[in-house]
Amino acid sequence: MEFHSSARGIAAATDVFEVCFTCGVIAGLAAELSASFKAIPVSEWKGQLSKKQVVHRILKRWALSEDDPIEEITLGNVLTWPASHDWDSVGIGLHIAGVF
Repeated sequence: MEFHSSARGIAAATDVFEVCFTCGVIAGLAAELSASFKAIPVSEWKGQLSKKQVVHRILKRWALSEDDPIEEITLGNVLTWPASHDWDSVGIGLHIAGVF
C-alpha cells in the first residue's frame, strides 16, 4: 500500500518520524537520569496565537516594547533572528514556569 505519492508527502512523513524519534530519545534519557519529561502540546501552551503574538507576549513578560532599541528582538525581524523556533522554546519554558 502506498501512502505518499509525492516527494513532499514523503518528506512530511519523515519529519514527523524524526520528531517522534527525538522526543522518544529525550524521554528515555530523562528516565535514565530520573528527570521529569512532559510533552507539551502546542494547543496547551499557545493555543491559536500567531508567531508575532507569541513574541509580543514574551516581550511584554520582560517589559520590553516592540520598539526596544535592541535590534535583535524587535517584531520587525522576529521571524529571522532569533529563529522563530527559539521564540517557541522561550514560550514553552515560560508556560512551564506558569508565566506565559
